[in-house]
Amino acid sequence: MPAGIALFLFFRIRNKVDGVMKKEHPKYSGGINNSIDVFRIFQIVNSSDTLSKTEKKILIRALIYTSISWLTGIVWIIYLVFFYFSYK
Repeated sequence: MPAGIALFLFFRIRNKVDGVMKKEHPKYSGGINNSIDVFRIFQIVNSSDTLSKTEKKILIRALIYTSISWLTGIVWIIYLVFFYFSYK
């Protein structure tokens, strides 16, 4: 459930994220679940001096939404491995 909400919120700002990232990093492919693109966004947020405050906030929100969805996926995998399969 949290991953679905986070992805829905991310898709609402996806065009803004793509616009900022295409300007700052030409190799950005637009796939937020691609770990290389997440690293590129993190790198731009930490090192870019040309970003405005609103652009930086958009990228930080995208990183937060992505981390929520990844964390939810990891929790589900742990649940399946330790709890679901142990009862069968």
